[in-house]
Amino acid sequence: MNPLLGIDFGTTSTAAALVIGRDIAVVPHAGGALSIPSVVSFTPSSAGGRTLVGAEAVATARHPERTITAVKRLLGRKLEASEVRHQRQEAPYELVMAKNGDVRVRVGRRHLSPPDIAGYIFDAVRAAASRVAGQPVEETVIAMPADFNDLQRQAVRDAARIGGLKVVATITGPAAVALAAGLYPLPRGTDKKEDHRVLVYDLGGGSFDVAALVVRDEGMEVLASGGDAFLGGEDFDQRIVSFICEEFLRAGGSDLRRERLVLPRLRVAAERAKRALSGEDEVQIRMPELAARLPEGVRLSRERLEGLTQDLIDRTVWPCESVLRDADWSVEDVDALVMVGGQTNMPRVRAHIAEWLGKAPIDVPSPPEALVALGAARQGLALLDAAGASGGRGRKRKASLPPVVEATCLSLGVESAGGVMARLIAKGTPLPATASQGLTTSTDNQAHVVVHLVQGEREMAADNDSIARLQIGPLPPAPRGTPQIEIEIVTDGGGLPRAAARDVTTGEPVGVRVRPSGGLTEAELAALVAIHAGTPPPVPAMAAETAAPDEAGAPAAAMVALTSGPAPLVDPNEHRG
Repeated sequence: MNPLLGIDFGTTSTAAALVIGRDIAVVPHAGGALSIPSVVSFTPSSAGGRTLVGAEAVATARHPERTITAVKRLLGRKLEASEVRHQRQEAPYELVMAKNGDVRVRVGRRHLSPPDIAGYIFDAVRAAASRVAGQPVEETVIAMPADFNDLQRQAVRDAARIGGLKVVATITGPAAVALAAGLYPLPRGTDKKEDHRVLVYDLGGGSFDVAALVVRDEGMEVLASGGDAFLGGEDFDQRIVSFICEEFLRAGGSDLRRERLVLPRLRVAAERAKRALSGEDEVQIRMPELAARLPEGVRLSRERLEGLTQDLIDRTVWPCESVLRDADWSVEDVDALVMVGGQTNMPRVRAHIAEWLGKAPIDVPSPPEALVALGAARQGLALLDAAGASGGRGRKRKASLPPVVEATCLSLGVESAGGVMARLIAKGTPLPATASQGLTTSTDNQAHVVVHLVQGEREMAADNDSIARLQIGPLPPAPRGTPQIEIEIVTDGGGLPRAAARDVTTGEPVGVRVRPSGGLTEAELAALVAIHAGTPPPVPAMAAETAAPDEAGAPAAAMVALTSGPAPLVDPNEHRG
């Protein structure tokens, strides 16, 4: 059995656990650290033109405009997205727009895609695991944020591929936590005839995930999940940074937020103060930059920190309430609360959630910073066992645990008449999920039709996330409304949906071209994979002389109700770009 990695790619740090045979162990890094900072720095040519990852990158405070932090928050995002605007204001590096509207990071004269930058982090983790294993490690199970849409999940997969890894499966962070925390299989002494309801609360450095899970003796199922990809420990740190800057201004100093070389050190000082206040009542924050006006530093109490951040803590409650509603639970129905993520070390966070739920969190095993990675590795081992038990991968063996059954975190649908979103796969549907939709032409002799896929819970398609456009055809000439086409959409929650179409009358397949609303094209992705591997980029294939019309020139489909059986699937990755 080949070694496999479970990876927790976090906003502020990344951890991995290695599966070799039936053993699982956390991958150590320099100095014995169990994770690396999710930071990549590109030094200028005058400083060697090197690419630094992890702790080395953090140490390059002299080049903050070339040191990329929190790249996970940019994956699968448009530059003009409301979630990106805050990062544009706070980050010392420059964000620019790609031709398709995606966000890019400007480093010198280069405009780098977020998957390209994240690929260096995956490559560093893969290299560390390969050293431990004594052989190349090429396969991984990645933990995904519960509220990532399909474009964001695909961007994570692309980053892993750029970093030299094949993603064999994904798992949401909360489900991975439950696996690693010993909640499944059910512990001895537990009534195995009853469903055990678990709420997992994961507040990490840059994102918040929450999920409702049912644990049974025969398996574990995620009923509902949610969260906030732009809420985490970094936001708490920023409140401390703002507090320090305001105190310095009050003492007659300048606005330190305008000092690009000072800001990274302020953030480090803020995080240290936050950590210290988890065990102390008060800290003094001292920095050379403060000494001129505040020789004694800035005093910050735990009570003051709680006042500065209470609204951030409150913001985590609404997703919890939403997940409980989706699972059809009340707070009294929850049997166990699991709280993980570095920010849950803050006493006020734990106390507030315990007070809201009426239940104290259970203890989780160590090391807590690697819990998600360990859970992803356990899911990988379960998948390997399932494949081996069925004879699909190597020697047959008895399966250990059934893999976790997850559910969609966002509804998937199509834009219908009047711009309304018609849901095909509802939020909370067990994965993998399949849906069919009938369509016909809206004009005479229409050769192609376009179906717009969106994700979200809003009534209007434009208010949800645009995922892709399916260009279906060519169709034979016919009066409008005559062709009867059925499309089938399949999603496994790990990236872009798959799509296929067929002519209902003849049963013959109809061509489908999937055009994602963002992300890298297959040619761009292949080139980046080659560059990171140190091989020449592939030569792009010549475009065909008679290409299908652009989606802008193809009329939208008219939706009709059809109930025919499924059609053969088409992998969207074969049609990217």
